[in-house]
Formats: sequence, structure tokens, C-alpha cells
Amino acid sequence: ARAARARLDRLRTAGGGAGADAEAELSALRQLAYCAVCGERPKNTLIARCGHVLCQQCVAERVESRARKCPQCSVTFAASDVRSVYF
Repeated sequence: ARAARARLDRLRTAGGGAGADAEAELSALRQLAYCAVCGERPKNTLIARCGHVLCQQCVAERVESRARKCPQCSVTFAASDVRSVYF
């Protein structure tokens, strides 16, 4: 995760001169690092039943609203299946 974050920082500082390949790589790194539901916050919470990682806010909203299905694969989960992930 640190290597991906370092690469992301290098691509950001490269600016517009980095070309289309760098933009594609930057987009791929964002998909790896940011929540698939909101796309705004970094992934930091694991749903242990299926293994998907999302941001804490999106998982908390599902737990609180009792819509406890993974948004990526629809596997049901309980609040006890939620774990914090540290990078």
C-alpha cells in the first residue's frame, strides 16, 4: 500500500506532462485506494464475510440503516463482520 501511495504521489507531481499512460495508471491506483461506493474516501474498513474493503462511512451507513449487504457482491454481513484496516 505504501508503494502504491508513493507512486500515486509521484504521478501527481509529474503533472500534465506525464502522458496518457500516467493518467491510466493514476486512475487504476485511485480505484485501488478509494472506496468503490462513494469514490471519495480511502478504503479503510473490511467486510470479513466477503473480503471487500470500503470506507468506514459507507459501511457504517449500511450497518445503521440495516441494509447489511455488501454493495459489491450482495453478501449479507453483520456488524461483527466489520473490521478496520490500517495501511
